[in-house]
Amino acid sequence: MTARDAVHEWNVFSYNFPCGFCQHCWRDEPSMADHFERKFERWYKSVGSYGVILAFSSELSGRHYERFVEYVVSGEWRKCDEWMKETGRY
Repeated sequence: MTARDAVHEWNVFSYNFPCGFCQHCWRDEPSMADHFERKFERWYKSVGSYGVILAFSSELSGRHYERFVEYVVSGEWRKCDEWMKETGRY
């Protein structure tokens, strides 16, 4: 993946993030998924949809930041809606 492709994927995600992406991204760590979902919701209420991804990602650290970046730029986030339906979260 080129840097251009990664930036493009980040931008597409930033304006089209699926509901429940925190649950999907950190599905192997349910308590962290819940924690990050609450954090995301606080940021969303504070800055709105246009700034929420930047604000949210800036608070992640270490492996959680790395996981989130990989989740977004790899396009894994595009499978979130399907996963949410399969797991009965919708």
